[in-house]
Amino acid sequence: MEESASGFGFTVTSNGEEDAAMRSKRNIQDAVDGMHTCRYPTEAELTTQLQTQDVQMSQSDSDNDISHRYQNTCDSSLFDLTQEKREQRALCPYKMVTDIDNQRFPREISYARCACTQCVNSSNTGFLPRGRAKCLPVTRQTEVLIRGDCDEGVYSFKKVLIQVPVACVCTRTRVTALG
Repeated sequence: MEESASGFGFTVTSNGEEDAAMRSKRNIQDAVDGMHTCRYPTEAELTTQLQTQDVQMSQSDSDNDISHRYQNTCDSSLFDLTQEKREQRALCPYKMVTDIDNQRFPREISYARCACTQCVNSSNTGFLPRGRAKCLPVTRQTEVLIRGDCDEGVYSFKKVLIQVPVACVCTRTRVTALG
């Protein structure tokens, strides 16, 4: 699902089928939790918790990473060096989109989605030949809070590390040494 976020120049998207299934499971839990009274901590309480709480889950255990999918919008406009945005003039063009998860704090996180799998030729005459290089996302670890169960009338949150794509780079194909 995609919809335009007015005035911000990015697209709001859901995060893919796997993430949608996980969020659907959380929504079912929301319906069950809605049967009894439980409040969300305030934004100030969540901010303090994010700054002071230790990470409870390593990144490798996290099912909450923002997954990357290629945009598949490789068109001739990518060769136009007059593009205003830096991410559109890159050798691996990408688009900044926003992931929204109501069970996470912060609720909205912007991330990069590569527009193409192939790298743009630096002479602006097309793409580099397949097999020599490809566009890959660069990720960074980000601390977030993930909502847990209702505990004494307030939802609990645990701090986890997630991987967030922040840009796309052209990488040469890796060659393993022979012999």
